[in-house]
Amino acid sequence: MAPHDADDRSATDHPVLDPVLDDLAERLARADGLLFLSDFDGTLAPIVEDPAAAAPLDGVPESLRELRDADRVAVGLVSGRALADLRERAGVSGVHFAGNHGLELQEPADADASAASGGEERPDADVEIHPAAESAADAIGSVADDVASRLDEIDGARVEDKRVTATVHYRGVDDDAVPAVERAVSEAVDDVDAELRITSGKKIFEIRPDVDWDKGAAVEWLRDRLVPKSENWLAIYVGDDVTDEDAFRTLEEGRGIAVGREETEADHVIPDPEAARALTRWVAGAGRRHLVGDGGEN
Repeated sequence: MAPHDADDRSATDHPVLDPVLDDLAERLARADGLLFLSDFDGTLAPIVEDPAAAAPLDGVPESLRELRDADRVAVGLVSGRALADLRERAGVSGVHFAGNHGLELQEPADADASAASGGEERPDADVEIHPAAESAADAIGSVADDVASRLDEIDGARVEDKRVTATVHYRGVDDDAVPAVERAVSEAVDDVDAELRITSGKKIFEIRPDVDWDKGAAVEWLRDRLVPKSENWLAIYVGDDVTDEDAFRTLEEGRGIAVGREETEADHVIPDPEAARALTRWVAGAGRRHLVGDGGEN
């Protein structure tokens, strides 16, 4: 299989992606289908000071819709955001969503419901919530309220109650006040009679149910439902955060692509969300045409 052609390179306008695309083109040429999975914040959408202001980069929703509508391709978005928030911001429907690090999962509606809906938008099925997460929702809410009260005097701290998890943002907090934020989170969790754990990410602390479930488990859940058992599909996962490392570790023969992370178990590293957008555009266009059986175009 020859490397991707000049048209592919011009479509991305990111020479740093050339070795990544060469690798993906070679692997897609041996694959029966494609499972394309991506994180949202820091990957398809730039990190912003206010999480409520996050939005996908221009062109990303169009590329996701192109992938969604292609034969032998399945698409999923896997995020730490609450699923409803992720779905609202993504700019695409009719794909698989995994919110709250996979504690919330949603499949698209079946084909009959999609056809009946008409137009561009597609309905989605009910949300599945991990039972332990559902049971911990009240405790999570109590902790979120307690942390917010404890952080009232710390400028720049923000608590986001996502019902089955909570995120404490400290991007806008002075460095010397960060230990006080961490202490407030730890003390609030210790004060409730519930099995919770604290994890960290990019300028955040997260409060989650203490269950063996993460983005890696969500990827396995998606793969089990989307990839035909007797077929060889290539799974691609793109993500920027430490929580995406769990997903990279589950890919087996797939390809993990880390965004802006040098210390990673991913197969490739790309610099920023703009590069992730270019990668997604390539996969949706020239990339998927390398698939075995895609009209003979590979």
